[in-house]
Amino acid sequence: MVGIPILYIEKTTLPNLNGTSIFVLMGIGLILTGLLLFSQKKLQFRRSESVDWKDGVLAGLLQGLSTIPGVSRAGTTSTALIWRSFDSESAFQLSFLLSIPSVVMAEILFYLFSETGNLPVISGVSLTISSFIFGYLSLDIILNIVKKINIAYLAMLLGVLIIIVAYLQYG
Repeated sequence: MVGIPILYIEKTTLPNLNGTSIFVLMGIGLILTGLLLFSQKKLQFRRSESVDWKDGVLAGLLQGLSTIPGVSRAGTTSTALIWRSFDSESAFQLSFLLSIPSVVMAEILFYLFSETGNLPVISGVSLTISSFIFGYLSLDIILNIVKKINIAYLAMLLGVLIIIVAYLQYG
């Protein structure tokens, strides 16, 4: 509900933008991701077993923002769940599970409404399955990284760097 209107605006607006504007938009998206991550509460106590529909609605609404270039889907959903008092590990695991229906639906929508439309269905299914397997296998690695560093700083740093490079390259 949130992502489809944003995708429509992007589809009608992005082709008219120059390189600098697109990179600046991506940089702003990463900075927004960093700000969302900074807004997370430090004291979490809920585990994934206590998830309810309110958690899903908030996570889904924020997940829709990830259609903006540079805004992290995992960052938005994890943030929503941490706002709902989940511990960071449970929030990240639930975020991964939330990605399954959203990514499958996004792939279906992109396939149905793609102007190229030349990707065979079997290729799309293969890509989706391989993405799921790789994502699942890398989950432990990502969880260990998230425990050691504050991803918010990294997202904001990358956002600022992208904006600087955009102005140096295209400015």
